[in-house]
Amino acid sequence: MAWLSRLPVVPFRLISYQRAASGSCAYQSRHVTTASSEKKKAYSHTLLLPKTDFPLKHKDVVAAEKRYRSKTADELYKEQAKRKENPLFVLHDGPPYANGHLHMGHALNKVLKDIINRYVPGWDCHGLPIEQKALAAIGKSHTSLEPTQVREEARKVALEAIDIQKTEMKALGVMADWDGENGTYRTLAEIIQDDGGERLRPTYYSPSSRTALAEAELSYKDGHKSRSVYVGFPVDQGDMSEGLREVYERDVGRGQLELAVWTTTPWTLPANMLIVTGSELVGTRYTHLFHPASSSRPRPVVFAANHVTAQAGTGLVHSAPAHGYEDYEAFIAAGILPEELRCPVDDDGCFTMDLVSWAKGDSAASLVGQQVLGKGTDTVIELLRKNSVLLAEQQIEHRYPYDWKSKKPIIVRATPQWFADVEGVKTGAVHALESVHFHPAQYSVTLEHIIAVLDREGIDHWWKGPIEDFVPAGGTAITRGYDTLDVWFDSGSSWTMLEERSGPVADVYLEGSDQHRGWFQSSLLTKLISSPEATAPYGTVITHGFVMDEQGDKMSKSAGNGLSPMEIIHGSKVSTKSSVDYTNDVAIGPSSISNATEAMRKLRNSMRYLLANTGADVPSLGEVTLRPTLHRMTRILAPIAPHFAEELYEHMGGKEASVFLVPWTAEDVWSDPTIKAEMSRVLSIRAEVQQLVEKARAEK
Repeated sequence: MAWLSRLPVVPFRLISYQRAASGSCAYQSRHVTTASSEKKKAYSHTLLLPKTDFPLKHKDVVAAEKRYRSKTADELYKEQAKRKENPLFVLHDGPPYANGHLHMGHALNKVLKDIINRYVPGWDCHGLPIEQKALAAIGKSHTSLEPTQVREEARKVALEAIDIQKTEMKALGVMADWDGENGTYRTLAEIIQDDGGERLRPTYYSPSSRTALAEAELSYKDGHKSRSVYVGFPVDQGDMSEGLREVYERDVGRGQLELAVWTTTPWTLPANMLIVTGSELVGTRYTHLFHPASSSRPRPVVFAANHVTAQAGTGLVHSAPAHGYEDYEAFIAAGILPEELRCPVDDDGCFTMDLVSWAKGDSAASLVGQQVLGKGTDTVIELLRKNSVLLAEQQIEHRYPYDWKSKKPIIVRATPQWFADVEGVKTGAVHALESVHFHPAQYSVTLEHIIAVLDREGIDHWWKGPIEDFVPAGGTAITRGYDTLDVWFDSGSSWTMLEERSGPVADVYLEGSDQHRGWFQSSLLTKLISSPEATAPYGTVITHGFVMDEQGDKMSKSAGNGLSPMEIIHGSKVSTKSSVDYTNDVAIGPSSISNATEAMRKLRNSMRYLLANTGADVPSLGEVTLRPTLHRMTRILAPIAPHFAEELYEHMGGKEASVFLVPWTAEDVWSDPTIKAEMSRVLSIRAEVQQLVEKARAEK
């Protein structure tokens, strides 16, 4: 890859061959040494030794590479961009967060893109990670600042990170118009017309971060302690369903009837709007502390929902659509979702004054301002006990979602959000993907296999069937997900910055495999939402794996196994060039770096040999074979190792200002079937010869 330091090489043994009269090959060995005492020997003066000032190794590798960094990262991009006669090929860069230094995942991603095509790099400048980094830098809480102050601090962090990452991307050898007015881009929110709209919807909410969270931003912890309660909700005889009234009059006949309701989140009781399940109870209306009989509002009602079972609690579960997504969907399915959701919780996770207007008298005033995950829960339970409706209390330990950044528990809270009607573009999305080429192909094969299984077994098989059913023969293991799509409208609409043309606006999207449910999908959906006739924003989707350590564990600073690409480039830990199969997870560490170091040493050694044997003092030696090989190899290496290729081209005395300005043309002058046949015989015994050489060297 283009982003790692060049390596030292050692003196070598030159093997040249000439064709014998019989058509076989004769070999002559010439040992080359740089020792001054050896040069004085008469025998050395009888040899025609190739000469080149291309160094075996650099004393200062970092300084040597910096000689070509500006040229390959800035100047050449501008020069190539002027060549308008070439057809437009667009690789659209998925923007990384502008919130810190590059890591090894960035290095893999950016270098892979740069090898394919010179592109316009971008940054994602919005989001919680940037805001948290900004607040940590100034040592203040978001509650002590105005929103504009938070935005300003976040903007500073993002701009500083862009400068840092821009410098580090140059060090990776990435070519771009880094300082041009339109040379880079930053994500901005785009307004896309759709039949959806803004409405209240229950979402994961972190009071500690004061932000809504996606499923991917949660970390679940076992052993979370909650106070679960059993509460009695009074029912007047006139509010009973027919089935309940029949049972009541036959078996009870008199006295107060209460519905025994169970909940693990007592703090959500003020938002109660319904009880759920029991066919005999459906239609029964009831009252409670925050829905008193004296209220002018319609009394809440019992209805049935599939997600409630009798395996826990009483089988009657209190329902608050503002604080539970399953409750919210159940209300929609029953056609009873009210226009106004009860959500008496503010951005800090504290009860609001809305409670006072709902409850009888001033009994709820003590709740206002209390944290729902703290004193608020305790106070709600005390109010239930005081009003003689607390039937029982039990502490439970269970699995609970936490904010992955603040490491504190979250709540579910209705917040105003914009929604896109993705149901309306589902058919178009499937059709658009038919013309998209996926690489590696195994992802398309797996997708086709999964579709075939679901066609045969039914869609419920996704939840009920064994995971093995969804893996095609010879396929790799997959993880089954049950989450809904997180639509990232900022980065997902970045295709709007590209030039409109017939077909896809980008030829290639290239990101990590996690983006199939992220940026790849959000880009597709936002593009299709923009116009009914729209196609996918990309023609080809290329996926790469994740960077792991040599034990197969994910790299991270907190785990102590992180490796910075800058440490490799600047030689503070290891100095090498690495080559990997990017379509799978990539392991990097001392062993893999050592192996790559040896490969790079051999490559530099071989190219030095070609330079030496095609110099001005040996004009005829390298003209049917070495010179074409040198030129072709240098151009092949250029996208992969630009600094190395520029150094080679400079020592070749190339006519153009850069190897990148030399056009690639198809050539067949080197093709010689006779030599190919002879070399095939030679190569067939190469491994055995190498073993014999190593054995002889060991035995001196």
